[in-house]
Amino acid sequence: MLVVGIEHSSGTYNGRYYDNYKLHCLCESSASDKVKGQLTEVVKVPKVMFEQLSVNVGDEIQPSYDKFGRLIRVD
Repeated sequence: MLVVGIEHSSGTYNGRYYDNYKLHCLCESSASDKVKGQLTEVVKVPKVMFEQLSVNVGDEIQPSYDKFGRLIRVD
């Protein structure tokens, strides 16, 4: 997925603090008559994980998730 934007998001929700980076990415093209245009996806990365990455706009990433849908790695 191609990163086209990076957004920092922090605050509290239901009394719990959060600090994340949202990577706005272009999805892979799908050859389907049900899809028109370019699809996008937002990958939410915790700040601690983001600081260990060197991701910039224009980079290709491949996120990996555990069986519960939680982000475990970004390649």
